[in-house]
Amino acid sequence: MTQTRLRQEDLALGPDGVLEIDLQRGATLRLVGGDGESLQAFLKGGEPNLDLEISTTSDGARVRLPSVAGSSTSSGLIVEIRGPRHLLAKIRSTGGDLSAVGLEGRLEGTLGAGKVSLHNLSGSVDLRTGAGAVELEGCSLAGRIETQAGRIRVREGRPSAPGSGELRLSSGAGNIDVAGTGQGLNLNTACGNIRVTGIPGPLQAATGGGDVVVDEVHASTGLSAARGRAEVKRVDPAAGTMKLEMDSVNGGIDVSLPGDLEMKIDVRLSKTQGRWLRPKIRSDFDLPEAQEKGWTDQEGTPRDYRRMTAVFGDGKHQIKLRAVDGNVRIRRSK
Repeated sequence: MTQTRLRQEDLALGPDGVLEIDLQRGATLRLVGGDGESLQAFLKGGEPNLDLEISTTSDGARVRLPSVAGSSTSSGLIVEIRGPRHLLAKIRSTGGDLSAVGLEGRLEGTLGAGKVSLHNLSGSVDLRTGAGAVELEGCSLAGRIETQAGRIRVREGRPSAPGSGELRLSSGAGNIDVAGTGQGLNLNTACGNIRVTGIPGPLQAATGGGDVVVDEVHASTGLSAARGRAEVKRVDPAAGTMKLEMDSVNGGIDVSLPGDLEMKIDVRLSKTQGRWLRPKIRSDFDLPEAQEKGWTDQEGTPRDYRRMTAVFGDGKHQIKLRAVDGNVRIRRSK
């Protein structure tokens, strides 16, 4: 039978309390925020001589899972900590999944490897995992989360507080899928596709190998796709001005713009030396003939550049498109 041990300490962490978590052997970590100030820690699995160590510190508490000499390094261990909703949690783990629910404040730390699952969190975050998927649901966070290899998925994010900053999500290899969040995002994957829907705030998204597809743009946005296409299906600027920049190498650009959008369009096409096909532009808007700039190695690789610009209305919205060895399609949306 799996053994479960409970440790409870009446520690008044308070809203500024610091909870240090040191897992010196592989274990799944579960953090649950509540309304009280006491701290409960559960350990499930492991040898009878293995137990959690809880101690006070100058600014809070520490929970430690020691590495016992001669014990198994099985990943079947589960550490669950229930404590105040408002706190600063600092995590160091040699490996294992992390899940956190209902916390407010700050969550930071490193995992040797493991999946990161965050639900209904608000505040700031700074997390890194050696390998594993990242999932966020119902969160409003600023800061960054990094995985060296794994997909990233975001669902039903809540609006962030004004001035709280953006959330940076990055993967060394894996797709990024975002649907519904009320804050600014900075997304990056070295290899994988990026798909974004339901983002009212500013967005930056880049992939080193794959497509970047955004359903709708309302605020300033920058997209970059290498060996893939960059696509925006609808542009609907909020109040003020908007800047949309799209770059693609070996994939092309496809963007749909309102017919009455007051904008300045700046398009640059380039063909790398040795490529047979010359990139083309198809536009539902009247654009002037391309200005031939000829061959140059201004960006390190010899390329043939062409550029065209046009202003519609007062040109307050800036649309900049850059395609290398790929076509550009500009659509007039209804």
